[in-house]
Amino acid sequence: MLWRTGLICFVSAQIAAIYGLQLELEPEQSELTTSLMKKVELFLPMWNGDTDDYIRYFDRTSKLFWPAAKILVLMDKEKEEDHKVADRLLAESATRRTSAKARSFRVEFNEDTPGMWGHDRQQLRMFEADVYTDSEYIGFVDTDAVFTTPVVEETLFEDGKPVGWRIIGRIGKYDGDPGKFWSVAPLATEWATGTKEIMRCMDYFPVVVKRQHIIEMREWFSQKHGKSFSKFFNQLKTSTTPGVKHRPYSQFNMMCQWLYHNKHDDYVWHLHQTDPEWSRHHHVEGQVDEKDLQAILAAENTKPLVRVAQHAHYDNIASDYDLAKTMAPGVCNSVDAASRPSWCNFDGELQEGLFVFEGASWLWDKEGCMAAQSSHYERVKEHKVSFNTPDQQQILQWIGETLKAGPNANPNAGTDNERHY
Repeated sequence: MLWRTGLICFVSAQIAAIYGLQLELEPEQSELTTSLMKKVELFLPMWNGDTDDYIRYFDRTSKLFWPAAKILVLMDKEKEEDHKVADRLLAESATRRTSAKARSFRVEFNEDTPGMWGHDRQQLRMFEADVYTDSEYIGFVDTDAVFTTPVVEETLFEDGKPVGWRIIGRIGKYDGDPGKFWSVAPLATEWATGTKEIMRCMDYFPVVVKRQHIIEMREWFSQKHGKSFSKFFNQLKTSTTPGVKHRPYSQFNMMCQWLYHNKHDDYVWHLHQTDPEWSRHHHVEGQVDEKDLQAILAAENTKPLVRVAQHAHYDNIASDYDLAKTMAPGVCNSVDAASRPSWCNFDGELQEGLFVFEGASWLWDKEGCMAAQSSHYERVKEHKVSFNTPDQQQILQWIGETLKAGPNANPNAGTDNERHY
């Protein structure tokens, strides 16, 4: 049988050469086939007004760097325009499946909940994500998530353990916050969990949580507050400050807080300090104090860790040129020199986007960042990541054309709902 397989491969290669086709042989190892990666489904709450961001940022970059991703888009059942967008995306997904290996893509619709609109409805659905997916792990993302490097098993799991997930937490007051949200949100976390907030966890994509833990988390909050989860959540979002209707809260911070105290050993924790001295002076009400913080930092890993995505609207990724420039190093660093596109000029340089999220940087430790980046791309190459699908080839062409055109060619491109590759 081995000689027959070899003969088939040889003949196929000859046919491809004659007709100028690009033959895609299965790699021995691939991020497409690892069992742990198959257990993750990305959970993307979205409404029709997010379509432009979805197409331009999430869809484009995930097809390049995570082509085998399982994706669940959650839309609002009562909105006619949401159904139209869903039909369009599902039709495109079906077309791609007939011509090439395609990722898993589906759309679910959530019922309207009285008193829950916009942001609150989105946050509530994240606490209910297990209702919409049976996947063992759920990865939360936004429509303007920009993947910047191949997503392989080791970027979501550690040492091959099903529960070896990394959490990146930001400690202390958020720089640039005018004191209206992130400096106040810890109070909501403290109220909800009964403990001082340790970290800010809206700090990377995807935020991966074990599905069973979401169920247990919801039950825990309900029992602690002696009411149904929906009533608890309604109380959470309601301000106790006279004259103020809405309480600032972070659903991700609450999730991390609960996981840290209740499922600590089921996850691998990495804490990000934007500056070693910064957190000593920027505590706000509702957060752990300096003594507790130092004890936590001493017990966890604080070395730089690669992030696989950035947040476009918060990381100044605005123009098409910004986006192409952000994506390019992830391609160039992933393949051998002979396989790099002609526009690659990234060779061993620090890919800063791997260590910055919403402006919070790990770049003060460049030596640590370089070590983390080198280890990451060694793993990427071990997985034999390539960019050979039709989608990926189109996107690579788009990157090259956009870089060549330069930053002033069309700075406002990408503001409509057209595809740009």
